[in-house]
Amino acid sequence: MEKLAHNWDPWELLARDRDTDSGPIGVRLITGPRPDQGLVERLRNLARAPYEAMPWPDPPNVDLGRLADDYERTTGHHLEFTWEWEAYPHAGFWSVMVSIDGGVVGGCGEGLHDDPEADLVALTDRLQSEQLGEEFDGDWPKCPHHRNVVMLPKNEGGIAMWTCQADSAHRVRIGNLGLDAF
Repeated sequence: MEKLAHNWDPWELLARDRDTDSGPIGVRLITGPRPDQGLVERLRNLARAPYEAMPWPDPPNVDLGRLADDYERTTGHHLEFTWEWEAYPHAGFWSVMVSIDGGVVGGCGEGLHDDPEADLVALTDRLQSEQLGEEFDGDWPKCPHHRNVVMLPKNEGGIAMWTCQADSAHRVRIGNLGLDAF
């Protein structure tokens, strides 16, 4: 099927009605009338089905703009996200590419659960540890009350929050960093 999907002629895949004349092993090849072109195309379509790109579903309902706002307010750098669908023959998953000041710095995928706040926390955690802290030696964002302590994304009561590691009373909703006085 794979060879058919890659445009091999079906008659090259099937054998002809003759014995091979060279080599120590004689192979009996089968022959018959060439099938019509419509049948060949239907077979090719069936063979290609697992390899065809699936249509992209709607992007996840995760407001990464909140994270971008926090990053821009606290660092002065412009942050953009682009969703990309990784398609496989029988499934796929979403990943997000990260650009800082117009340059792509990487991306990540994360198992999403159709809970926008929980998904925002999961993606923020991955992005914070793998992409966004790089320019700041992994130390972004800092707690305004503890300048040497990094805040972590947490799901608190169904809301995505930045929470201080030293004092969990110091927290702010993701998207409001730099706006709210704790």
